[in-house]
Amino acid sequence: MSDRPFVPSANVNVPQVQEPVADVGSLLTVVKSLKQGLESLGGYRGEMVGRAVTFKDLVGLGLVPPTQFNLPSGTGTSGLATNAQLQAEAATRAADDNTEEAARIAADQTLTNNLAAEAATRAADDDTEEAARIAADSAEAVTRAADDDIEEAARIAADQYLQNQIDQVGGDFKFRNVPDTTSPVVASNIAGTHEVVVMLAGSGSVTITTPTADEIIAEVPFWEIDGIYRIRLCNPTPGNINISGGAGVTITGIPTVTTNRWREYLVRYIGPSAVEFRDIGSGDA
Repeated sequence: MSDRPFVPSANVNVPQVQEPVADVGSLLTVVKSLKQGLESLGGYRGEMVGRAVTFKDLVGLGLVPPTQFNLPSGTGTSGLATNAQLQAEAATRAADDNTEEAARIAADQTLTNNLAAEAATRAADDDTEEAARIAADSAEAVTRAADDDIEEAARIAADQYLQNQIDQVGGDFKFRNVPDTTSPVVASNIAGTHEVVVMLAGSGSVTITTPTADEIIAEVPFWEIDGIYRIRLCNPTPGNINISGGAGVTITGIPTVTTNRWREYLVRYIGPSAVEFRDIGSGDA
């Protein structure tokens, strides 16, 4: 066995959760981060050595005697052993000349009680971030999170949101081939479904103009304020293609699709005669 001391490191499958903001993309990133973290701590993602340690693990390894616990499923802190039970166990161990084991049992019980008390205090103070950290260390908190089925609730909410958007913009998917010399682009080529993929063609190194905001809105008759759909502009041409907004259209982020790349935008209905194309990323075409 190596004498080199163990140096703990972060679990790569538990991402740092960014501060959420009132934006669909940001909230989706936060939910995915929480989902990935819970899956890793529960042992459903990544290496098993990176999952949270439970009291069941400690009992299975022989580090904690089963008699220390009387925990029916889901009972929470009410199932922790009483002080009298702990004292009796410590006395028995001491009588067997196993004082080290008795001391460890007492220390484990103190740590468990401190964690439960700290979690309750943090939750009462609405310190959700600190309570979540303590929940990762507490088997009870992990069990409660599993009982609440956070992942399923998030999936249902995301599916419902997606369906609402599809109901507004109509359909699921649309693909169009559009010459890069066609400017402004016809509204029916870039709107009317929840996801639109536009394959630009031609020689490249040009600027194309979107339809006006009113033309795009007219193409989506049931669109509501703050409704969105996603569009991917693909550029297989040998030159860059610049995107210019028509009347009432704002381009937020990078307005250029470089050669042999695609760029995606969230198209949002801001208000009367106002639409935003918000850049959300790019990749190889």
